[in-house]
Amino acid sequence: MMNMNGGINQCIMVNNSNCNTAWSNSRSNNTHRNTNDDNHHHQYRQYGAEPTATQTRSNQMQWLHQLQQLQHLQQLKQLQQIQQAYQHMQYMQQMQQQQQQHNMQKQHMQSQSPLPPLPDPRHDHNFVMRQSNLVCADEQKDALTEGEAEENTTVATESWSWLDTADYGPYELNYELDEESVDEDEIDIGDEDFEDDSENENENENENENENEHKDDKDENDGGNDESNDGDNDTDEASAIESRSYSKMKSCLRWIIFNDHIDDYANMLAIDDDIKIFIINQCSKHSSTHRACIKWSKKWNLINNKKCRKAVHVAMSHSMSNHKVNRSSSNNGYHAQLTRDCSAYDNLPACAALDVFEDIVFVNNASTFEVAKQILSAEKHVIGLDLEYMIARFSIHSAPKYCQILQVATSTKTVLFDLETIDDKQSVSASAAAAAEMIDVADFDELLHRIFGDSSVVKVGMAFRGDLTLLSKQYPWCKCFRSCVRNYFELHELLMFMRTKMGISVFGINEQQETMIKKKLSLTSTKREGGLATIVRHILQQRLSKREQLSNWSRRPLRIAQLQYAALDAKIEIEIYHKLVVEYSPLLESHKKQWCVDLMIT
Repeated sequence: MMNMNGGINQCIMVNNSNCNTAWSNSRSNNTHRNTNDDNHHHQYRQYGAEPTATQTRSNQMQWLHQLQQLQHLQQLKQLQQIQQAYQHMQYMQQMQQQQQQHNMQKQHMQSQSPLPPLPDPRHDHNFVMRQSNLVCADEQKDALTEGEAEENTTVATESWSWLDTADYGPYELNYELDEESVDEDEIDIGDEDFEDDSENENENENENENENEHKDDKDENDGGNDESNDGDNDTDEASAIESRSYSKMKSCLRWIIFNDHIDDYANMLAIDDDIKIFIINQCSKHSSTHRACIKWSKKWNLINNKKCRKAVHVAMSHSMSNHKVNRSSSNNGYHAQLTRDCSAYDNLPACAALDVFEDIVFVNNASTFEVAKQILSAEKHVIGLDLEYMIARFSIHSAPKYCQILQVATSTKTVLFDLETIDDKQSVSASAAAAAEMIDVADFDELLHRIFGDSSVVKVGMAFRGDLTLLSKQYPWCKCFRSCVRNYFELHELLMFMRTKMGISVFGINEQQETMIKKKLSLTSTKREGGLATIVRHILQQRLSKREQLSNWSRRPLRIAQLQYAALDAKIEIEIYHKLVVEYSPLLESHKKQWCVDLMIT
């Protein structure tokens, strides 16, 4: 009995102890829960979401979820700030590196440290391979030209015996220039329009002649004072004249090389080693003339010359690249934008080239002159007039004539007078001219005088007054160039009308598109669109190429591209006039007194 009571008491004591433990545990849990609730209350107050006493446990869980979302958003915002700071730091580092590279390049150019001599071909296999590739490329081009010449020779007739078909062929030239290599500060000519500035050039020449006359008179008056000083002054004056002629020649060469016509002029203008070295160094500055730099340095044996071997080394390095240098993404975007904005210009068809054997008559002897005489005498409605001349008057031995080709176009054919075969001296005897199959200058003068004076035939030209002035100076005894050109239609006046508000409205010219076209052409070797090309684009909706304008017109035989360009320049003037008569007849009648006049130089 006592054992039973003891066991019962023991069980009661164990139960009591267990109850006490459970009670203490539950109290501690409640304390922990209250502590957590206080913490949650503090966090809710921080974000402005303090709960009330009546809200349930489910609402508290929703608030906790919202709190976690707010904390996550705050962390994302901090990460974005860190990323932006890191990107800005990378951008600043890139700018510093580019500035350092620019400074290093500038210091290198200023130091002009000579390059090491070119590698010896006997020890450098790669150099030998590069040279052999260049030679093979030259041979392939020569073979292609000869192959095309043979095809053309089969078509040529006896009347075209003057045309040396082995010397010409289509030139495949790279018109795209490396913008970084173009040194526009060195180019002092070329931004002007050569068609419209011939009159200004004549005025400048007259002023220079007057200044030289006054200077000569002054020298004659002061010449008897001191004979010894006269000798020194003559020497100084001769050196100054030579220096000016060299400076003028180099300015012209810069523009010629920039337009990739150096192959036409190199043999004529390379009068000494100084000019040859200048040509080689200048050709290395443009990606389109690297091949010319290598070609002429090899031909003149100046590859290892210390004054130009650096330029040759640069041209060889660039010419061996099989891919073009990728432009920056910003430039790519800019060119792509220009292409999109100028799509209407790019989609215009090019003017159709004339057939050299069917549409052109090249007059350089008595027999071809008779053919031209019949063609011009048969025209009763309209003719086109133009003149091709040299880029400058060069002070060299056996300098060519300044005016080279006179174009007279009819509705059927275009006549090209070779002015090199028309003597500028009236004293040539008729017997000597007949023996040499030369053109009779008297017959030439009489034919043009009759055509220019015929008021029933409309003569169309672009700033032909300046051309007449140049021709009258070259042939002062010819009455045709000093007489009145009757019923002459001036296209330059039409161009000026197109630039007025009324002209923009009549021809539907988009001024914004014109601005984009100017920007696009400024990035090419042409730099700008000529006046005649602008009229052709708006009237005929075609693109007229002016690439051959600055070529060497004294080189014989002329290339096919030169013949086609000269003939098309005069022929397109007739097409413009016909289009105006058909589609813009009221406009033509209202401006006839201003655009159609009798032209005569004073």
